[in-house]
Amino acid sequence: MKKILLYIATCLTLLSQAQTYPVGHMSINFKDASRTGGFSISGGIVIPGTGRNIGTEVYYPATVAGNNTAVANGQFPIVVFGHGFAMTWDSYDNIYNRLASLGYIVLLPRTESSIFPTPNHADFGADLKLLASQGLLLNSISTPTALASFNGKVLQKSAIGGHSMGAGCSFIAAQNNTTVTCVFNLAAATSNTAGISSIAGASLVTVPLLMISGEKDNVADSTVQNSHYTPTASSIKFHSIIKDVTHCDFGNGTSGTCTIGQAACNTASCNTIYFNRYMTYVEPFL
Repeated sequence: MKKILLYIATCLTLLSQAQTYPVGHMSINFKDASRTGGFSISGGIVIPGTGRNIGTEVYYPATVAGNNTAVANGQFPIVVFGHGFAMTWDSYDNIYNRLASLGYIVLLPRTESSIFPTPNHADFGADLKLLASQGLLLNSISTPTALASFNGKVLQKSAIGGHSMGAGCSFIAAQNNTTVTCVFNLAAATSNTAGISSIAGASLVTVPLLMISGEKDNVADSTVQNSHYTPTASSIKFHSIIKDVTHCDFGNGTSGTCTIGQAACNTASCNTIYFNRYMTYVEPFL
């Protein structure tokens, strides 16, 4: 126990001393030649090719804050984060802004965000998996030239995470996927589309795993969390249950579609408290 506490204390000390960066933003339309459909961001930077459009909002450490600004000097790992059911990427602005400021390149796909037609979990899991690889390739991409600012600045390590549906799909993305460095997720919901199951996918995850859930979550409760956590094949895995937190308290707590399922806290101070609680685990894990 003393060794564990010392390790956590050391991690938090390093975090408190870490450099922070202005946050830059780009909208990038990645492509998956093996599939069709998807979502394209109007005015976004277009990766050449045909196939499924994976419109992605990218937040990264920059020289100055703003849209399409230059990437800061250094090398930064990739974090792919999947949104919850009928939710949008900007429901997690507190998470991606924090991670980008700490030196992570955060990719947030905008695919499978509608209520009707219902999201395809198999496709969303495949989107997360592809972005983990495509993010690493930004290190040497030459076309389009707008992305050249990433050249030589992408550390070849990637994490896949998400909330609710995105958290469940992180297991689909990480199954039998040894190219990804680790997986983390928040309030994982069971995903099962066309026989593609997040629980079955969990049993095929071998990389380090951090699962975080809410003590008061009545959408994806401890039974749902344990159904994912228990079968994972990871030799390094953790499940942290955050006091008082409900299903929709992850992220910024403002998603109306999420709170139909379970109301979240409705004050900025409460959201800040919960955010600090779960990021206390996410940051040292990453």
